[in-house]
Amino acid sequence: MSKIGDQYIMPHDTTAECFKSSADLCMRSGDGRNNVQPGLTLLQIIDVRLHNLCAKRMSHYNKEWDDEKIYQECRRIVIAISQHITYNEYLPLLLGYSYAKQWDLLSPTKGYSYDYDENVNPWTFAEFSSAAFRHHSSIYGRVVLMDEYYQPKASYPLENLYNSNKLFKEPQNFDMLVRGYLTVPQRKIDKYFDSAVSFRFIGPILVNI
Repeated sequence: MSKIGDQYIMPHDTTAECFKSSADLCMRSGDGRNNVQPGLTLLQIIDVRLHNLCAKRMSHYNKEWDDEKIYQECRRIVIAISQHITYNEYLPLLLGYSYAKQWDLLSPTKGYSYDYDENVNPWTFAEFSSAAFRHHSSIYGRVVLMDEYYQPKASYPLENLYNSNKLFKEPQNFDMLVRGYLTVPQRKIDKYFDSAVSFRFIGPILVNI
């Protein structure tokens, strides 16, 4: 990890191509898209922090484990948390609670589930993930910073932050970004896209219009 002020972020990467400006802060992760926009960067930093917290505690209670064992166990835990959020919070909102319950997509409220089948192919068809399931119309075209009282302190056009991590250069912005993404609702999933998505961003290329 790298550190700016009192905030830990992903490692600095001087070789990454931050398209907005070569002077901007670039970070490295296992996903090449981590510098695309602040929301993705923020989520990946939170995941890495959670993994590192898990690793610290695992190493304390399992002193006989080596680094690889700790890494893999914490990786499983972080994935499980992500899956739990997806199946129990996101999908019921997206598909409807009744539909999610009908198809047994919800986790049990007590006890354990033994439905897992390692022989089931977990892949997602490219046609679905890249076309039907994009949901880019839900993206709000501004990035909002909120103080500890959840009052807006600043708001930036999303198109000015593509491939730029400049907001992370100020340590106090991290918590304000988290509050902003927690508070500002996403847009309706429909055929209408925010102009920051439909006109000003094409793949890795920023279009100035």
